[in-house]
Amino acid sequence: MTSKVDAERRHGLRIRLLREGGAIFLGDDLEPGDPPKKISVPTDYADRQSFIRLVNPRPQTRPAGTSDTPFSKVHTFLHADELVLHMADRDYHYKVVGQPDKYDAKGKPSDVAGDPTTEVRWFYDADLVEG
Repeated sequence: MTSKVDAERRHGLRIRLLREGGAIFLGDDLEPGDPPKKISVPTDYADRQSFIRLVNPRPQTRPAGTSDTPFSKVHTFLHADELVLHMADRDYHYKVVGQPDKYDAKGKPSDVAGDPTTEVRWFYDADLVEG
């Protein structure tokens, strides 16, 4: 199972890869009228920033214990349909295309406990909604 620290390390790499591909991580300076097409936002950052609003937030719980006692620990994620960034020039809407969650090796949400191939992602991936 992946720890939050490991997930954040991979997330840091993901941010750098997105930057090389032309996308901008939310923590970078944004120019008015020129929002990034793709963003990747850590859940703890989204939780503590007043300029980010989650649309239709809903909790999702996954077992985090061993295969013998799957619910001795749990992961609780907050899913959303959209992220709204309240910026100086206007509000920017981003459709969430990757939820924070626990995923199996095929990239599907997983309720299996004790599987070392699962990955826990503590971030949102989202695409800009044009218009």
